Formats: sequence, structure tokens, C-alpha cells
Amino acid sequence: MNIRDIEDACIVDIARNALSQKDVCRIKTLYKKRPHKVRMGLDMRGVRCFDADFYSFMKDAALKSKLSLFNLENELFLQLFVSGSDSFVNLYLNENDFLRDKRLMVNRRFRLLKTA
Repeated sequence: MNIRDIEDACIVDIARNALSQKDVCRIKTLYKKRPHKVRMGLDMRGVRCFDADFYSFMKDAALKSKLSLFNLENELFLQLFVSGSDSFVNLYLNENDFLRDKRLMVNRRFRLLKTA
């Protein structure tokens, strides 16, 4: 895992197929120590799965300020969407979009409303 500080953002490159318990603990510690003004993004390139600890971390992080994920594999994106956890994080397509805070991937859940 590589940590880079760029301007007003902190980027964590995760260079593994899965997030281990140790990785999640390290990310939690880093997230708690950073100032509120600094945005934190996780480069999820190559990550194929994560566990319940990471889900709970995303939920806790959403209460403070949203965590950002980018370079997310399609399977993980679908897993976040189906579980409803996509609302806990900001999703970007790539690192440039995250750094510029542009082109946020927005998920809209449409429902049919009962007419009066």
C-alpha cells in the first residue's frame, strides 16, 4: 500500500487483489489522523474483493466526510450498488476526476410513485 499526499488530497494506492484486515486498520488510522479539509481517495485498481470490516469503515466514514473510491472494478461497483453501500462513498472513474473533483459517478435509484 502506497500513500501519496497531493495538494488538498491524500491518495492511497492499494496494490493487492483484496483488502486485508491489516490494510483496513491502516486505512482507518490514516483516515482518523487526516485533517477534515483533506479529501481521501482510495485507488481500487486491481482490488477484486473486500470484507465486512471495509463496509463498516465506509459507513463510519460517511458520518465524518465521505471517502472517495476510484478505478473501481465493475464487479465491486455492482456489489456496492446492490448492497446500497454506494451512498457511503463518492465514486470517481479515475484519479484525475478525483483530484479535480469532477465527473462524480452518481447513482440514482428510481422508484415508481403511487399516483393519487
